[in-house]
Amino acid sequence: VNYSYNDYEFSGLYGRSRYHNPSFFYNRALSPVWKLSLSAGAYRVETSRLMSVRLDPVIAAIIGQTTTLQPLEQISYGPSAGVTIAREFERSVFSLYYWRGIRPGNGFITTSESDTAGTQYSYTATERLNVGLNLYMNRQKAIMQGNQIYYAAGGNVGLNYRLGGAFYLTTFVSYWHNSRNAGGLERNRLNVGAGITWSPGELPLSLF
Repeated sequence: VNYSYNDYEFSGLYGRSRYHNPSFFYNRALSPVWKLSLSAGAYRVETSRLMSVRLDPVIAAIIGQTTTLQPLEQISYGPSAGVTIAREFERSVFSLYYWRGIRPGNGFITTSESDTAGTQYSYTATERLNVGLNLYMNRQKAIMQGNQIYYAAGGNVGLNYRLGGAFYLTTFVSYWHNSRNAGGLERNRLNVGAGITWSPGELPLSLF
């Protein structure tokens, strides 16, 4: 059983999201190599932000502008859920997953209901090296921005190489495509990164 509370304030803007999410988790080994993880719960999210509203034509004619900003608040409820099924091999793990819940925002839209589905593969090549792949699709529907929907699809490739002891060289490449049903947003992003990770253990650190 899990309960989470999150409080987000949008920097530089009037806006805030607070949400509660109690959940139940169930994990089961279906066989020596197949594993299943399930979660189910519900969320309550309180959202406040500034929205543009049209002024009365008479007032608009007096002050010379047709719209103004007005603070609005909304309380929403909905389900949260997740499922992951994984297959373990001698040196690797393959999994499929789905998650539904709340996200605070991503720069294009504010607090939204989010659905994410994808697949992950992790391969331990040697006692020093692990490589991983993650492919996903994401849909986010704004709670207080009309029918705005944000879509993303992409993937990550990562590599962990043990330099010595518990220290690893961690590298990754991420690429994804973004789009939005309103405003004509179409963007592609490429991220490349590297760093040093500390992780004790006999096997190489797994990214996914």
